[in-house]
Amino acid sequence: MSKNSTYQNKQWLRDGKILLYTRNHKPTYHCRLKIDGKKGYIVKSTKKKNLAEASRFAEELFDDLRYKQRHGLEIGHFIFKRLWKEWFETNRISLSGARQKVHEGFAKRYFIPFFGEMEVSVLKDSDFEDYWAWRINYWK
Repeated sequence: MSKNSTYQNKQWLRDGKILLYTRNHKPTYHCRLKIDGKKGYIVKSTKKKNLAEASRFAEELFDDLRYKQRHGLEIGHFIFKRLWKEWFETNRISLSGARQKVHEGFAKRYFIPFFGEMEVSVLKDSDFEDYWAWRINYWK
C-alpha cells in the first residue's frame, strides 16, 4: 500500500485472509475478506469502533462465508429473479410446453415484478403478506 492509503489502523488476521482497518480518520472498522476460490474481496463495515469487537465480527463473517463455500451455498447477494431463473432452467425439462408457459407467465407478471431484486436470504413473512395484498389489488 502507498503512503497515501486510505486504510488506517490495519490489522491482519487469519494468515492475511482478513484485513481490518479504519478509513478517512473515522473510528469505525471495516473488514476485507479473501475467500479461497472466490474472485476478489468481500468488503464490509463491522460497525464496531473497538478492535476486539471488530475482530470478532470479521472472524465470524469469515467463518460463515467459508462454511457457505464448503457447502455449495451462495456467497453474496442471491436475488429472487436469479433463484427463479435457476429453478426454471433446472425444472423446465420435466414440464410440458403449456406448463412452461404458465410458469413463465406467472413469473413475468407477478413474481419478478414484486420479488425480483429482493435478496432471498432476507425475505420475511411480511414480504409474502405484502405480495398477496399487491397481487389482490393487481387487477383493480
